[in-house]
Amino acid sequence: MLRRRVPAPIRELFQSALFECNHDYRKAVFLAGTGRGGTTWVSAILNYDNRYRDMFEPFHSHYVRSSGRFVYTLYLRPADNDPYFLNQARRILEGRVRHWWIDQANRRRIVTHRLIKEVRANLWLKWLHSHFSGLPIVLLLRHPCAVADSRLLLEWPTRLQMFLSQPDLVQDHLQPLRDRLLALETPFERHIAVWCIQHAVPLRQFRAGDIHLAFYEGFVVEPESEIQRLFGFLREPYSDRILETLERPSWTTRQGSAVRSSRGRALLESWRKRINASQQKRAVEILGWFGLSGVYGLDPLPDRAAAERLLGGPGEALQVTAGSTHQAQ
Repeated sequence: MLRRRVPAPIRELFQSALFECNHDYRKAVFLAGTGRGGTTWVSAILNYDNRYRDMFEPFHSHYVRSSGRFVYTLYLRPADNDPYFLNQARRILEGRVRHWWIDQANRRRIVTHRLIKEVRANLWLKWLHSHFSGLPIVLLLRHPCAVADSRLLLEWPTRLQMFLSQPDLVQDHLQPLRDRLLALETPFERHIAVWCIQHAVPLRQFRAGDIHLAFYEGFVVEPESEIQRLFGFLREPYSDRILETLERPSWTTRQGSAVRSSRGRALLESWRKRINASQQKRAVEILGWFGLSGVYGLDPLPDRAAAERLLGGPGEALQVTAGSTHQAQ
């Protein structure tokens, strides 16, 4: 996603015009997901009434220098006590970090609550929960084929090797699948595998009630129910005004994206135009390696109950499943 550098005077305005009135980290909401997963759109739904200070990807190591060690593929064990990570996370959760990148979409000046949207936190969400008890965390899921399709169109790198180069992540979660993952040949397969890593780890680490699972597809086809569930978890009142936000695409949406031109089932199936049947079958196979094929499959809609059953599942280690390891042709 290309951005123009914000001029210095505007950057200074972002930093000087904020008045944080409450630094309790529990006054923040942490919205996690993956790049091209719809998190910016859902953050706008959450902040429909401008209640929150909108904090955009404050752990982006490239733009926010103080978050430099929060690299895109970072995995942290839940008990990790590294003071660097703890201190930076606390400063962000408490609203003590001001930066043009973080506040580029913010429209709130007097702040009592913060909405933190981050697409590089899935592998340390449990760490965040362990060290900041009471912080409400929302994990947004979107069909892996839709995410992979969008990333391929933008020519994003998969970074699969960077995930596999972290000894703790491999030891805790990926060792049984390491050889299969290294053998993946196509960018599409590797994007699917990365999606699986980023979602299987938190789904198996958390317990029911500790985190809220939200689904991009739900906001499209059953928005009222999806939003009511989300606001219920946050103990916030629901208003029909929120539905008006659904008609406004996020400011990060690509020109020509389906979200600008259609709704409903047609939007959710748009990736089928570019992902052929063989690729779809291969995606389901890779999802099966991680025990996720019950959550998403050939149907563009998720199985919410299957995802929630994974919470508090068979422990933190991923289980290798039986099946072919052939490569897509």
